[in-house]
Amino acid sequence: MSHSPATNTWGRLLAEARGLARRVRLARRVTWLPLLVLAWLERHPALLVFAFGYLAVVLVPINFGWGVHWGGRWHDAPMLIIGGGVLLLGSAGFGLAHRLRRPR
Repeated sequence: MSHSPATNTWGRLLAEARGLARRVRLARRVTWLPLLVLAWLERHPALLVFAFGYLAVVLVPINFGWGVHWGGRWHDAPMLIIGGGVLLLGSAGFGLAHRLRRPR
């Protein structure tokens, strides 16, 4: 039984989307490692605490009612938004702390 080219194309696209979703989940879990290395290189204890805090946020399964029933690729969106928000707030906090510490 032969599949049409359109079916093969959609199957390939779906497989690529699944692979991309896996890579995004892996990257989300590995992002704390460069933060840990940076904290070690800079000898910055606050960055070390932030790296482990980010790791805790990423590894703890937070579920407020979203999930697979959202369908498609959207079930990962809330965790990506939460992880990205933590990184954004952390960078804003470190930027503000650096600005306040800088001599005028």
